[in-house]
This record gives sequence, structure tokens and C-alpha cells, in this order.
Amino acid sequence: MTHLQAGLSPETLEKAKVELKENPDTLHQDIQEVRDMIITRPDIGFLRTDDAFILRFLRARKFNHFEAFRLLAQYFEYRQQNLDMFKNLKATDPGIKQALKDGFPGVLSNLDRYGRKILVLFAANWDQSRYTFVDIVRAILLSLESMIEDPELQVNGFILIIDWSNFTFKQASKLTPSMLRLAIEGLQHSGHMTRDPYLDLRWRPQRCSRTQRLVGGLTDSSAGARQMGSPLLRFSPFVCFLTFLFFSFALKRSERLPDSFPARFGGIHFVNQPWYIHALYTVIRPFLKDKTRKRV
Repeated sequence: MTHLQAGLSPETLEKAKVELKENPDTLHQDIQEVRDMIITRPDIGFLRTDDAFILRFLRARKFNHFEAFRLLAQYFEYRQQNLDMFKNLKATDPGIKQALKDGFPGVLSNLDRYGRKILVLFAANWDQSRYTFVDIVRAILLSLESMIEDPELQVNGFILIIDWSNFTFKQASKLTPSMLRLAIEGLQHSGHMTRDPYLDLRWRPQRCSRTQRLVGGLTDSSAGARQMGSPLLRFSPFVCFLTFLFFSFALKRSERLPDSFPARFGGIHFVNQPWYIHALYTVIRPFLKDKTRKRV
């Protein structure tokens, strides 16, 4: 084990070896091979090229050097092309602060049974009068940037739950089929947080009962907890970032976001989804790529 793996538990070390093909004997060589590719993209300003930073991109792409470099390039290229998205990217920014307060995202203290961080979002919490789609995307970015510093999460990844309870048709009217298609086609694998982001679940126990059961099932390794019934829609890892659909498609440029961040997303659970969310997906499904349709 090298110093770059110092933050990993024995279980996660084994997982990195088996699932990600991470080899401590060739780790520095792997990193250097990615770093050597930087010269091929003089149009991009690579602001960080240290070992620990490049390693997270290798882990996100299972140590495929070319794919890791492409992700690294997209990471900085996205930031170059959207400078306003990253200006004052701090929790003190008024819009970001409001979005974080409303749980975009809510980050649970407990991990799921696979060591993944659980993010919970309540669609109805979006208050259009206080912050915009951009603010929510920026809040998510800020949160992810903070969490991905943890090497355990670089290996284990994230899982997302979105609760659509009380999500109004007025809010859903912002979601057009063309925007939804752009969002899905762009998803390839794709706080400063409060001390207890799960507090919102306790504030609305009736509304969130299904979410509570789902979270319980994710964090309980018992066989019984894995039988969680029919109210939930399960999606493949390909659409795990579909949770972004209700706040990101208003910005066409955000379609590349999931392909520009070095994280592993393991799945999504939709809870209490209204009929018009199904309708939107039904409309755009015929226009999706075959590979995409098979994964959804």
C-alpha cells in the first residue's frame, strides 16, 4: 500500500483492487501516464496535476488511462467554458446557501451497505422565488467537490434518492422533453453541508415514510431490509444522475456535468413520482440511443 492509499480501509483496498483494477505497485506509473497526456491538450488549463488529484479520475474510470485523462480534460474544460458557474463557489454565496438549506443535496451521515454516501433530494423543496436552477447545480457541485476529497468515496461512490412528494405540475412545467433527452444522453455513469441533512426527513415523517423505509433498507445489510416493495422505481447506474433532471436541464450547458466530474454513482431510487414524470420519460424514450434505452 502506498501513501496515496493511506485513507482506505482494508475492505475498500480490496474493492479498489478487484473492481477498479487499482494496483499499488503500478499506481505512480498509472498517474504519470495520465499526466503525460496533458501535453496533448494545450487549449486547456490544467490547474491541478498532483498525484492525489489525478488518482480520483483514474478511480472514476477504473484505471483506464485514456478515459481517465478524457474525464480530467472535460473537468477543466467544463470549468473554462462556464466560468460564471464556478465564480464564488462557496457556501456563503446567497443562492448556494439557500439551496443547501433546502437540502440540495441532503447528505446522510450513514453509508449504505456498500460503503456509498447517500444523497437525498426533495423535489418539492425547490423554491423558485429564492434561488435558481443554477444555484442548485452550484450547490451540488460544491458538495460533490467537498465529498470527493474522501478516498473512501472515490472508491465506493454515491447513491441518490429523490422524493417527488408534493412536486407540483407548475414546477414540472420547467421540464421539457427536449431538455430531458439532453440530460439523459449526457449521463454516462454517471455542505458546506448541514450537520444533520437528514433532519428534513424527520420534519415530514408522513410525507417521507417511503423515503425513510428506503434509507433504512439501504443502510441495513439484513436480507429482510433488501425487500423494499413496489412503490420504488429502480434505475441502472447509467441514470443515477437523472436526479439532476429537475434542476439542470433549464441550462443546456449543464448536460455535460456528469461526464465532467470524477465520481462513481451507483444508483438512484425515485419515490412518490407523479404521473407527469413518467409521461416526460415516455415521450423522449423513443429518441434515446439504443444503448441508453437498454440501461434505463
